[in-house]
Amino acid sequence: MAYVSSDGNYGSDDALMFDYSDLTPQQWSNLGEVSDSDRYEYVFLIMNNEADEVIRDFEDSYDLPNTV
Repeated sequence: MAYVSSDGNYGSDDALMFDYSDLTPQQWSNLGEVSDSDRYEYVFLIMNNEADEVIRDFEDSYDLPNTV
């Protein structure tokens, strides 16, 4: 299991838990490049099957390789 918190801190009350296999290797790499406070949003978009365009826009805002 893995998790990200909404505020980027380990003691946050608001966390999103997910399986490691829920992200592709490139998404894991991208996650490492995203600021701590935006990781929750990135994983949330992926886990909730947001439209590909929404995920690409997020990745583009960080100049990351697109994963969808």
